[in-house]
Amino acid sequence: MPIEAISVLEVMIRAAAAGALLILAIEHSILGRGFGVQRLSALFAFGTAAYTIVSTPVTWALFGDALLPLITIATFNSLFFWWVSTALFDDDFSWEAWRIAPALLLLVLLVWRILNDWDDSLLRSFIHQGMVIGFMCHVLWLAVANRKDDLVEPRRRFRLVFAFVVGAMGLLIAIGELIIGINPPVWISFAHALALATLVFGFSVWLLQPRDVFSPPRKRDLLRSIPVDISAVDRADLERLDALMRAGIYRREGLTVGELAREVGVPEHRLRQLINGALGFRNFSAFLNSRRIEEAKTVLSNPSHARRQILQIALDLGYGSIAPFNRAFKSMVGLTPTAYRRRSLGDQT
Repeated sequence: MPIEAISVLEVMIRAAAAGALLILAIEHSILGRGFGVQRLSALFAFGTAAYTIVSTPVTWALFGDALLPLITIATFNSLFFWWVSTALFDDDFSWEAWRIAPALLLLVLLVWRILNDWDDSLLRSFIHQGMVIGFMCHVLWLAVANRKDDLVEPRRRFRLVFAFVVGAMGLLIAIGELIIGINPPVWISFAHALALATLVFGFSVWLLQPRDVFSPPRKRDLLRSIPVDISAVDRADLERLDALMRAGIYRREGLTVGELAREVGVPEHRLRQLINGALGFRNFSAFLNSRRIEEAKTVLSNPSHARRQILQIALDLGYGSIAPFNRAFKSMVGLTPTAYRRRSLGDQT
């Protein structure tokens, strides 16, 4: 096939993929609330559409400097990917300054590139692609590290697909651009377009369906009241779970979903469904922490325990060290354990 025909076909493929991404971006922008997972996925879809258009010499030859707005958006797309992945896989995700900080460095790299008349220096490319690789590696770690803790079954399956398909492809593209540069041979550019289009249309089919993975966590009052609108079988299983929790099984260090399922007498997937569907918890750590931190508050506000070490309280509640206890306590209460004790007991400490 002549090079000109390949180039025309490539532009058509990229245009179709970009169009599908824009549809996704619009849909998720409308359905999303605040600046959570769905709005971030819309931002990532929009950024990927821009990247799909500008990541080939063909469109540069056709449009030149008119691509500047899209290039600007595409420059930040690895950051958008990192944001949406973190928000999707971390139920404790919150906006903090350090999450925004990489945008400043990406902006500096973009200005550097513009001032040098788009002539990419090896140093600028190395820094940029190094950031991309860092984002992708962190996403891969997030997807795998907490998968066993995840109680949302569609998200548990999605973690591996999303991370290893999108993340691994992102890594390959970043490494490829670092080695080959922004002007690859025609056949590599065409293969890149086909890979992007395949991913885009595959995820479009998946994402256009209603998905629980985008739903915010539901808040329930621990396990004190079992929902009334459940079947008799569910109620019996939840009552056994409730009895074990009241007996203090949550204090067992390193307790896993599988171990708790064996104690309750149900398959692991069944326990995941009960804790998520009936009780509203999206990850197992949050379920355990809801009990542990509630007991910690009782101990810390009790004058008879005023001299008891925070570390010992953490260990007695099943934490392997004080750091995860402090993080969980501050996340749920808004204060450190020490500050909470001081506020509760005043001069008694």
